[in-house]
Amino acid sequence: MTTASAAGTGAPEPASRAFLVRLPKVELHCHFLGSVRPATVAELAAANGIELPVDVAELYGRIESAPLVGPEYEHTMVPLPDADQARGHFGGYGLLQASAWVMAALVRREDFARAAYESQQDAHRTSNVRYREMFFEPAAFMSLGISYATVVDGLLDGTRTAETDLGVAGRLIAGIDRAGPPGAARELVGEMLATHRDDVIGIGLEGSERAGAPELFAEAFALAGRGGLRRCAHAGEHVPSATNVLTCLDMLNCDRVDHGYFVLEDPEAVARCSRDGVYFTCAFTTSRRAWIPWRRESVRRMIDAGLRVTLGSDDPAMFPTTLGLEYLEAHEKIGLPLDAVVRLAANGIEASWMSDDEKARHRDELARSCLELRRELGLVGWGSG
Repeated sequence: MTTASAAGTGAPEPASRAFLVRLPKVELHCHFLGSVRPATVAELAAANGIELPVDVAELYGRIESAPLVGPEYEHTMVPLPDADQARGHFGGYGLLQASAWVMAALVRREDFARAAYESQQDAHRTSNVRYREMFFEPAAFMSLGISYATVVDGLLDGTRTAETDLGVAGRLIAGIDRAGPPGAARELVGEMLATHRDDVIGIGLEGSERAGAPELFAEAFALAGRGGLRRCAHAGEHVPSATNVLTCLDMLNCDRVDHGYFVLEDPEAVARCSRDGVYFTCAFTTSRRAWIPWRRESVRRMIDAGLRVTLGSDDPAMFPTTLGLEYLEAHEKIGLPLDAVVRLAANGIEASWMSDDEKARHRDELARSCLELRRELGLVGWGSG
């Protein structure tokens, strides 16, 4: 079997797949809680005397968030499933509920270290991730009586050991829950600045977009900026409007946007983001299963409109997926040629919060690996990417 999407070369499909999986990658959109191995959750829960309300195998096998429905979703630029179709698709545990149960199993510094190391190990093994900026949710753990320092130092123990053992660098982004009060967000940023760790490099607004408008968190984001932290936000994911994307850029001074699909609702916003070189970290796979085809089509249109997209795995253990599989989706499901997928990888480097020297090293590694893989796999006749 051959594929025409390898720039018309007729390259064997296994060669294209091997190329995309082995391509060195930067990942900027992955949630720690969504990347913890199910077996690890079960073992840590038992070790910490935590009785989970559902068997872990059943939980991970049935994660599926209820789709969003309502008249506002009936005439979007990229059509969504109708209400009856979307409702009929749901039948499992919501992503937020699953995350809360996983969170309960993590108690000690060494728990966070183990889970973070395994997360980096999985990303490296399945997808050749070389650098990763990973979200974690400190306030949720702090509400359970676990200190910020315990959480962050455990995570950094794991990511730093993984960097030594595997060569995959890890940095952390503290997630701000938009369903919580803005004052709590300011307090969390203050705690981060008071408990400074070099590898905790930014904050990101998270959670259901319908739970809290981004402008409510302007003070917390301004404090983070004054303290030298980078900023991003989930926007354009749940609310069918480009408004939140623009607010995150203009009021929160975000460096990039996570998801962002509904920016397509406003052609002027699309043109502005294209002109300004705004980066979007997208993911095809979601716990709202009925929305996956919509995401695929949205990402394709974003790329066609000139927006700078890079891919993430989001919650890879829970969906389940890998970053490598997301790259394969870009090639096989939305039809991007291999050189266009390589540009997604290059966008990840440019959108990252690495230093200029680190970016230069990753650019060189990507270019060198592309050349070597093309020669090894017999992929010829398309651009260097």
